[in-house]
Formats: sequence, structure tokens, C-alpha cells
Amino acid sequence: MKRLLTAGVLSLVLLAACGAGATPTAAVATDTRSVTHAENDRVPEGARWTQHYFPTSDGVELHADVLLPEDLPRTGRCPSSCPRGPTSVTPAS
Repeated sequence: MKRLLTAGVLSLVLLAACGAGATPTAAVATDTRSVTHAENDRVPEGARWTQHYFPTSDGVELHADVLLPEDLPRTGRCPSSCPRGPTSVTPAS
């Protein structure tokens, strides 16, 4: 029994030392910090991603993912489109 316990503990130590089970973390954008492809591989190359939340007058909070060209200056302008997806809020009847 003591051998089995020692082997189990040694296996856990070796797995921890090798980084087994470690998951890579991807950067998450906020409204004040943009994220590029180098920080999160889900962001398209050449783009800069931010997230924004907008409260509405009836208390619903809307969310927008904003992707802009990575080299666009902060004061730069570019064309935009606003695709709309389904919401999880059921309208009142």
C-alpha cells in the first residue's frame, strides 16, 4: 500500500512538473483594453478587438464585440456594419 501511495504521489509531482493539465489562457478584451491576434488566436490577424456593454432604458444590457484594423489610429475612422443576432431575452406579452 505504501508503494502504491508513493507511486501515485510521484506521478502527480511529475505531471505537475511537466505542465500536464495546464490550459493556455487567451487575453480577453475590455472597453479600455484592446486585444490582438498575438494575445488571443481567436482574434483575426490584423485586427484589434474590444468589447462594449450598453444599458437600455428598460434595463436590458446590450453587448457588442468591436473588431477594428490593428493599425488604425485611436482617432481614425472606418466604415462599420452592425449585424444583429438573437437575444436571450423573451419579450413581454
